[in-house]
Amino acid sequence: MKRFLKIFTVTIFSLVAALLLAMGGFACYLTTDKGQAWLKATLLETLRQTLDTNLEVDYIGANPFSGDFTLYGVRMDDRQSVRMLEVDTLHAEVKVMKLLDKMVDIDEINLAGATAVLYKESKDSAANYQFVLDALKPKKKKKKSPFRFVMELKKAELSRTKVQWDIKDAPAKAQGKLDGNHLKLELQHITLKGRLEEKNTIDAGITDLKAKECRSNMRLSVNRMHFRTLRKRNINAVIQGLWYAYQDKRVTCKRLEVQQMHGFLDPVQPLTLKAEQLTYFCNNGKPRKNHNRPNRGFFDPGHLDAVMSLEATVHSMKKDSVHITLNKLKAYDKGSGLDLRNVNAFVAISGNNITVTRLNIALPTSLLTARRIDIATVPSATATVPSVSTEGTPPFALRVSPFLLTGKVVLKDIHRPFGPVLSNFTTPLNLSVVCAGTLDRFTFSDIHVTNKDKRLRITAEGDLCDVTKKKALTLHFWNIHMDARSGVQVQIVNHFKKKVRLKMMRQLEHVGDVHYDGRVGVAYKRVDVGGVATCKYAKINFDFYLDGFKKRMIGTMNADSIGLGAIMNVKGLWLGKTKASYEIVTSREVKKKVKAELKGRLPIGKAAVTVADARMKKLLVHDIATNIVSDGATASGELSVKHSLIDVDATFFYTQTDDKQELRVKPKLRLHKSDKKRQKQEKAAAVKEQKGDETATTEKKEKKGLFNFLKKKSNNI
Repeated sequence: MKRFLKIFTVTIFSLVAALLLAMGGFACYLTTDKGQAWLKATLLETLRQTLDTNLEVDYIGANPFSGDFTLYGVRMDDRQSVRMLEVDTLHAEVKVMKLLDKMVDIDEINLAGATAVLYKESKDSAANYQFVLDALKPKKKKKKSPFRFVMELKKAELSRTKVQWDIKDAPAKAQGKLDGNHLKLELQHITLKGRLEEKNTIDAGITDLKAKECRSNMRLSVNRMHFRTLRKRNINAVIQGLWYAYQDKRVTCKRLEVQQMHGFLDPVQPLTLKAEQLTYFCNNGKPRKNHNRPNRGFFDPGHLDAVMSLEATVHSMKKDSVHITLNKLKAYDKGSGLDLRNVNAFVAISGNNITVTRLNIALPTSLLTARRIDIATVPSATATVPSVSTEGTPPFALRVSPFLLTGKVVLKDIHRPFGPVLSNFTTPLNLSVVCAGTLDRFTFSDIHVTNKDKRLRITAEGDLCDVTKKKALTLHFWNIHMDARSGVQVQIVNHFKKKVRLKMMRQLEHVGDVHYDGRVGVAYKRVDVGGVATCKYAKINFDFYLDGFKKRMIGTMNADSIGLGAIMNVKGLWLGKTKASYEIVTSREVKKKVKAELKGRLPIGKAAVTVADARMKKLLVHDIATNIVSDGATASGELSVKHSLIDVDATFFYTQTDDKQELRVKPKLRLHKSDKKRQKQEKAAAVKEQKGDETATTEKKEKKGLFNFLKKKSNNI
């Protein structure tokens, strides 16, 4: 028994030693020229039979002890014998032990200097690389070959890689635009890692991705991407250091994470989405819309530099329904100063219906809320409203059911993006409005605006028409009723800039309560304002519009009486029935030119004013008319005052520049004759005119009688 065990042990050790010697000899053989030539021929034959195409390799370097194999000068054709792939260097790590089992098992690969030409003859035809994908698919019957080719990559690294993709019969877009049918990609570097730890568990990632599309100059880089799923129950996908640029737009994100804890893309299991420091930048290369317009806000869709953070939960995502909770959305535009502190809501999409509930929009000191918003989408073919469409999707129209929007608004929150004049407007206003409509006409009804103590009250109705058409877009408010009581108008004007306060403050302190009934309309390059403003001392009916094309403000006003003295704090000054019309130039270019050439400080335009009666203490004057024309430096005009005994006419010139201020008046007096003398002269003129008519009639009769006498004589002859 002992002898048998001894013989068995010696035999086993001998076989192991022989095997090790064989492996060592085989490894040494592969390092020789003949061994590498055999390896090259065997590998090429295996790949050619697997792919069924022409494949060439200049040189193969092998280190069987470490399993490192390097191929230099790899060239592969497609089935049409067109060069499809060229690789300068292809490094692979092969499991040496499996070579003895006639299996080529690759788990790591490194490509450098690769160029791939991929194409389709038409959209419906197969791509020229399809045969490679088909060859790698598992088949029941395989061709006999000296080796089996297996690829279970755990790491792949690509550098200096170029890929060209074309659909040959598809028309190409203009240079500089991204065209999915014609792409030229340059991949500077990318590392892909992945491993199958156990059944249904995947851990994969991408690091140091840098890519560029040459035709459109689109660029993409990612520091790290990681995807992990555990037994098809949990998903965690993370992208860090995202940077994307296309034309004048740029998107970056510090961290983007998608996570699902109890399912593998299960449509009924919650899926969370988080984005940290997501930035969007664009610059259309044009001046900002507020360039040389200091009274206009900084917000410009063509110039954005926004930083956002987002947290959302997708509760369910089925074929016809999606339920999403927007937990947090913060956004800040550095250029315009628009600051959204938080937006949250619950969104339910079911078929063609969208329902938004518990909507809250928070600004630094403002808050808007809506309990429920119902939106319906319908095909534009059956809709009577303008449609919204995007490339590749059918057009649709929107209908919004009536919903109540309420909140507290502080206008200072929007002063920088939309109205610098509101920079000090800190008075909180309570807002309530019912909104509804379509993209063709979105209506605002039951508008109520009040301040805290209700001294300011505004009610109105309005609509927003043709939302999708820039030049046809209009905004109207009508039935505007405003009551400003107990000096609240002074408090409001106090919020404006000093220049506005100096012009209006003293007058507002004397007018008392103010009531306004009117309308406001805003269209493309046109603003219309009209109505009746009433206070203790006047009731003024006015109407004016701003013409953005001609750069003019044109308007009229009339009033039955104006207690101008009480308003201006001038005792005894009163105006009766007054009418005025005016046209004022609003062009900044014209104003700058006048300022530079004439140094003028007056408005540019013309005005006509008539006053039926005017009183200054005990002096009463009737029928005052004046016409004024101003070129920005000098205002000239004619003043006419009619009276029963005397007419007063005057020509005046008022100059106001940076250098001087001067008023010149040239009066003219016309005395009227007494009434008795005027009546006597008028009676004498009438008598004279009557005598002249009678003399003319007599002469006419005499001429007529002589003519008849001569006519009879001629007949007798």
